[in-house]
Amino acid sequence: MTVRIVDLEIYNLKAKVKRPFEWGDGRAFYRTSSIIRIETSDGQVGWGPGSPVSGIAERLIRILTGQNPVNTGVLWEKMRRANIPINILGSVDIALWDLKGKILGLPVHELLGGAIRRCIPAYATGGYYPVEGDELDWLKGCIDSAINRGFQAYKMKVGGRSFGKDVERLRFAREMLGENRKLMVDATTVYDLPTAKRMGSILEKLNVTWFEDPLPSDDFEGYKMLSQSLSVAVTAHYGARAPYPLVEHIKRRTVHQVQPSIEGAGGFTGSMKILHLAQFHNVICMPSCWATDLHIAATLHFLAAMPSLSTQIGDQPPVLEYDTSENPLREAVLKNPIKLRPDGKVEVPDKPGLGVEVNPEALEKFRI
Repeated sequence: MTVRIVDLEIYNLKAKVKRPFEWGDGRAFYRTSSIIRIETSDGQVGWGPGSPVSGIAERLIRILTGQNPVNTGVLWEKMRRANIPINILGSVDIALWDLKGKILGLPVHELLGGAIRRCIPAYATGGYYPVEGDELDWLKGCIDSAINRGFQAYKMKVGGRSFGKDVERLRFAREMLGENRKLMVDATTVYDLPTAKRMGSILEKLNVTWFEDPLPSDDFEGYKMLSQSLSVAVTAHYGARAPYPLVEHIKRRTVHQVQPSIEGAGGFTGSMKILHLAQFHNVICMPSCWATDLHIAATLHFLAAMPSLSTQIGDQPPVLEYDTSENPLREAVLKNPIKLRPDGKVEVPDKPGLGVEVNPEALEKFRI
């Protein structure tokens, strides 16, 4: 008898941070998330990470009830044609792939075509601005922690303070990291083109690996001019919850790299579409991941199945974004949280589906 979907539930989560922090266009006094739970007629459950949503559960239930969860492509298209927002569609899609793997007895990375690698190098995302307190002391503590945990690459924010202050922070970070660790920079789309060019020239001298989101996400001509003027790689992430800007960046080849989140790109199904489009246009696709361990697990499966970033002999693996800023939800949502190895790498789950077990007590504790 074919397994069918019988129920869907959305858990919206929220937790207060002890030391609020900020970036160029936002602040974090709380961390939020959502987790979608889909149950089948034989009692199996699939889980999908996302952002808090409301008023959509009944629509999803109408679309999915009675459907075969293994038919992920069919259901993705049904939701798309029903105008389900792409990030919500993505959360559901991840849950469906989790179910598909459990039903078939295979981890998601095998369903995506097979694991090219079994562990993924991770880079630390941090370097925000404290809402209160000394900023260089804050940055020093963040980078010290990342180095001690084994990270070999670090991404920090710019664009939230004066140009001069940000340059001071960048030089401080490079000195702490040394020349053997990579440094990446994220401007969260707050610069205009002249300021981005000016900052880019500084980043070139500091041997920065990539310059993320320097301009508004739909300034395609600006991105193209900036990419052509700098030796540092220019990348685009914003718009990850509405992939149109990233698709245009790929088609117009305005950036070196796009960074959609797995959820925001439409789940595994949508992410594969963007990956293939990027491959055909010779643009790197490097998924972002600023979320809970459930989202990290999904991202690990995708990264495991991605082709090497180079056609040279040997594997040049993609890297996992590992958020190191304060987030009480991150590890709490799983019974067995994702672990960073001492060498700065993370092993890919190998059990069926996403290969992780959600902690229902945490869902109730942080539910809003």
